[in-house]
Amino acid sequence: MARALRSRAEFATLKAAVAGGQYEHPRGLFFGGQRPAPTHTLLRGELPRLLKGAARVVHLDVHTGLGERGDYALLLDCGPADPRVARYGPAFAHKVEAWDAGGTAYPVRGGLGPWCEDVMPQVAYLFLTAEFGTVSPLQVIEALHLENRAHHWGVPTSPATQRAKARMRAAFAPEDPAWQETCLGKLRTVVDQAWAVLDAGAPLPLARA
Repeated sequence: MARALRSRAEFATLKAAVAGGQYEHPRGLFFGGQRPAPTHTLLRGELPRLLKGAARVVHLDVHTGLGERGDYALLLDCGPADPRVARYGPAFAHKVEAWDAGGTAYPVRGGLGPWCEDVMPQVAYLFLTAEFGTVSPLQVIEALHLENRAHHWGVPTSPATQRAKARMRAAFAPEDPAWQETCLGKLRTVVDQAWAVLDAGAPLPLARA
């Protein structure tokens, strides 16, 4: 696969096609489902209760699997020209990126951030996806493919299925103490930065403004 990808643009196209979400193939990767997921139902009920009375929110959604190993990006579900990227960059050590800017991430369908903003339209809602890198993108895609195949068509107790599950865990949660400590330290910094944004007292612009 790597030999067939001759440029960053080609790889960005592959990444978007694989991980951007789809609604046609229930056993395919990143299938969006045919009805609201339990998490969707839970959040729709709980977000208004948990955030009752809040005027300003910084929501950090922590993920792994994208970017350079041990490094991170803070992703906004928007285009590269969105003014929020420049507005919030300095407060977060210039780690804020647009999802579809062709960098760490890729365009998505049905992202959680815009949905949370729509659920709480009266709130100045800043939703950032904190993505921490693990292994190379091609290794992540291969791990996803192997686990998906084992889950839908493999024998649960077979060695091949167990290897696929273990490879998936390694791609997203490496059992490497140095990696874990590095990422936890950086995440603590991001949480402190988010608190500083809220403590500054300046009103956050509404996300869709």
